[in-house]
Amino acid sequence: MTGRVTQRGDTIQVSAELPNIRNNTELWGAQYSRKSADIISLQQQIAGDIAEKLRSRLSGSEKQQVTKQGTKDPEAYELYLKGRYYWNKRMASDINTAISYFNQAIARDPGYALAYSGLADAYGVLPSFSGNPSEAFPKSNAATRRALELDASLAHPHAVLGTNEMD
Repeated sequence: MTGRVTQRGDTIQVSAELPNIRNNTELWGAQYSRKSADIISLQQQIAGDIAEKLRSRLSGSEKQQVTKQGTKDPEAYELYLKGRYYWNKRMASDINTAISYFNQAIARDPGYALAYSGLADAYGVLPSFSGNPSEAFPKSNAATRRALELDASLAHPHAVLGTNEMD
């Protein structure tokens, strides 16, 4: 899957393509334009369109997994994305900013597994940036366990838990 997302004012434009890597042809491609407040339904539509294109290759449960969304709250989703942005910058102050955004996403939607997964990531790397491992790892593990309670199909929290146990 490749694509581009641009935001102009309160409008989000998405161009997405699903290439066949075996022969470098396009299996599917589409352009979407929606209001920012509709980002979650847009994400679900894109996932559904892809699942429909691949319907002969996906089972019913696989189609359901593809279109599954972690939150229905667009603000929680935006806070999660901001948290991921700051987490990816990999500076001590940015990791702490990411933690704040993930906590805000959780406050808006306490059932949002990806926000807990992001929080687990942030606390998991914090000791590399001057955080105290004896404080950070238990917080990371708690967030990881909560993410998995909410959605056991998420792979990333399992990896975070394994990494924390190694440290």
